[in-house]
Amino acid sequence: MLPGIVTSLPTELQWLAAIVSVSIIFWSSWISYRRFGDANALQLAKQKYGKNNNSASTSSSSLSVRRMGVLSELWQIMYETNNSPIIHAFEYGPNSGYHLLSEFWQSFTEKYVNWRSVPVKINDRWFWREIDIEDFHIGDHCKRVELTSINGDTQKALANFVNENNMNKPFDAEKPHWEAYYVSFTDVKNEAYGYGRFHHSIGDGVLLNRIFEMEHNLLWEKKAKHDQKVRQNPINKNKQKKSNNNNDMWTKLKRVALILFNLLRYTPWSLCDLISLFWFESAPLKCGIHCDYYGKDTYEHNVQRKFNIATSDRFNLTDIKTFCKSHGDFTINDFGMAIFCEAVHEYIFKYVCNSDEKEYGKIVKLYGEKLYLRFFTIFNMRSLIDWDLERLSAKYAAGLAENDLSTVPIRLPCGDMPFMQRFTEIHNLFHKLKNGPTPIITSLILKVGHFLFGLKFVNMILGRFTASKCTFLLSNLMGPRQHLLSGPPNGDGEEQRNVVWNTFNGTNPTHTPLSCGIMSYVDSITFTMIADQNSIKDPNQFMECLNAVYARQSSTKQEN
Repeated sequence: MLPGIVTSLPTELQWLAAIVSVSIIFWSSWISYRRFGDANALQLAKQKYGKNNNSASTSSSSLSVRRMGVLSELWQIMYETNNSPIIHAFEYGPNSGYHLLSEFWQSFTEKYVNWRSVPVKINDRWFWREIDIEDFHIGDHCKRVELTSINGDTQKALANFVNENNMNKPFDAEKPHWEAYYVSFTDVKNEAYGYGRFHHSIGDGVLLNRIFEMEHNLLWEKKAKHDQKVRQNPINKNKQKKSNNNNDMWTKLKRVALILFNLLRYTPWSLCDLISLFWFESAPLKCGIHCDYYGKDTYEHNVQRKFNIATSDRFNLTDIKTFCKSHGDFTINDFGMAIFCEAVHEYIFKYVCNSDEKEYGKIVKLYGEKLYLRFFTIFNMRSLIDWDLERLSAKYAAGLAENDLSTVPIRLPCGDMPFMQRFTEIHNLFHKLKNGPTPIITSLILKVGHFLFGLKFVNMILGRFTASKCTFLLSNLMGPRQHLLSGPPNGDGEEQRNVVWNTFNGTNPTHTPLSCGIMSYVDSITFTMIADQNSIKDPNQFMECLNAVYARQSSTKQEN
């Protein structure tokens, strides 16, 4: 019957039916092939690395191997070409001793399995191979370094050490991909830095930042004091939650309705922006701070890349909050990106164009007065669900959900314009990005692409058609609001001697030439730039511009 029906249709519909039938057969076969490949690789991994090879159990507790998350596997594929997605994290505080650093990391790695796991490749898929606690040696990862300050400036000495240490050098393939340094100084005895260098596949900075804060406090606070706080008045808390249950439900419903409204409202903007980036835009190679990486994601090219790091002054968070509130519904992020984009303009004019109006005019002629540049930024997908730190840390401790992010591109104005105009435009752009569907769309593209074609294909598309057109990789982290303990208290009245004074971080730029890390700590924020030397040879010059922009805005605030 069916062939007869098909042949009785018009020729055009016969062709359409044939195309649909072939497409269904092709995609069904391809999906089956992909799923079979995944299952076969997992089975081989279990056979090779399983703790209980003769056991029928497939629980995570019986195996020493587990599949990497989607983003972790993508970072690992980048790492294989030396396009190293490496996080550089820093703590600055009193010289409390190397033994405390070692003690912290020993405790941390015992709890969180990713930090004693090694990437292994099976059938072109990546897995984590766990190292038993008994076989893991903390001394292989924690090292002690003693430097001499540069005219009393310990932070510059630290930056020189990081730069000379080759920021994208490979890790030992047989050991977990991280290392921590305790950096002290011969001529400044009371200062020290903790410097961690981590492969991004181990975990994303958003979650790690919160977990590090939690583990600092759990390790160094007195256990009895901690337990007392946990047990305090549990009945009253439960009653309060119950009494506010109706209000909470109504609040959640309104929040969900607003989220859905904004998703629909900003969908046209999101789609137009992504289509523009993918098909119509090109990398701003003549803006003075962008390198050509299109199609060059190879080991031979990436191994020659040289990065340099620089940090800003510490900017007062209370002053920034006051400034934002005085101008309406602005955020700290809006202000931070406004001064950063203004610093980009000043750097290009001063150091690329040598303060020559004609040279700057040539750049503006190509890219417009506002000089829009792309930032490849991070969106925390957990914020769309919930943020239960205890639940997430327990999940991460088991080696799951190590990277739950979406990478989203955003165009920001870096041309010559009044500060308030830039401030307002950046606020509106980030509002659309955060409330629109862009993070969901990019996350779906990544997961669907991974499922259908594999992450090598996704990495090629990501590098060639999106990230390589972005000038900056941007990460913005809200750090601890209270001082972190850097060791056990010395006694009554001496607790302040063992607290961290500042924290900051940066990430190697991968497909982009530059990266910017912004991190808050208690009542300040610090900017960290990691720059490809072919883009910005000396990022300290950029930080001079950024410090000057902030100082100018601070003086304006005081006058007002």
